[in-house]
Amino acid sequence: MRTSLTTISLDFAGVVAPKDFIDYFWYYVIPRRLSKLERISLYEAMSIVDREYSSVPSTRLEWYLPSYWLRRFNIDASIKDLYEEALSVAEPYGDALEVVPRLARRFRIVIVTNTPKKMVEMFLSKYPQIGRHISRVFSCIDDFAMPKKLAEFYIRVIEELGEAPGRIMHIGDDRVHDFEEPIRAGMRALLIERSTRTAPTPTSLRSLYEVEELLEDSCPTLNYAFNPLSHTSPKAR
Repeated sequence: MRTSLTTISLDFAGVVAPKDFIDYFWYYVIPRRLSKLERISLYEAMSIVDREYSSVPSTRLEWYLPSYWLRRFNIDASIKDLYEEALSVAEPYGDALEVVPRLARRFRIVIVTNTPKKMVEMFLSKYPQIGRHISRVFSCIDDFAMPKKLAEFYIRVIEELGEAPGRIMHIGDDRVHDFEEPIRAGMRALLIERSTRTAPTPTSLRSLYEVEELLEDSCPTLNYAFNPLSHTSPKAR
């Protein structure tokens, strides 16, 4: 069976931009503010912040919310200002700068992420070469109060887009949350593994250049080979 693809869903961190600046936000920007507040060394503040992060399970929503941590550390600062500080070291991947505009000529492009939505939107404003081509941003933590990108989240995204799930392809760098979970929701999926040295496979590629090449070869329709779990019951996985 063959179905036309209309929408490309991109993960943000690891696909559009490296994760470095997000780590910079959590592990430098916030500790630096805490060090000033408590009049302690940056090293001490980093240790405190890291310990506090570890005390909250990553399955809980608040683990991903900057507002929660600012309250917890009693940091009186604008989240927007903190994001701007982190964005000062942010850059997109080179392939995203080139490939996203070309893909946008043929597909609707959305971002689907668990990065804070405002951070993503500010990044896209900083880099309009990409931002002008993104029709919507979906953050599981901000839009649906879900800590992880599970199938339930992707189903909500599908409903918001008003598109048949088989017409949407998600591209991300996490095998579970960017590959298996969107497939469970009925979407197609490709995995980006930028650091791998192995040859690309039909479902695992090394860059957006390879994604573009694959879509060129496969359009206007895509075979269900791009959804290898589509005929497997979720209970069997």
